[in-house]
Amino acid sequence: MPNLRGAACVGSPGLFDPRDPSEDPADTAYRHNAARELCRTCPALEECRDWADSQPDQTPAVTGARTRETAA
Repeated sequence: MPNLRGAACVGSPGLFDPRDPSEDPADTAYRHNAARELCRTCPALEECRDWADSQPDQTPAVTGARTRETAA
């Protein structure tokens, strides 16, 4: 795990989580948009993206202002 000291996501993990099967897709989209906006203000954005890009997990969660669907 990289040093993400000062990361904007601290205290808001629920915004970044993948869609729960019982969650309305519109609610997931809203959360993920909010998460991406928060990431874009983060001082650890590049370190987070570098770490996410090195991970084999393809979970559609938001990491480094991206979801796996939009990371490529």
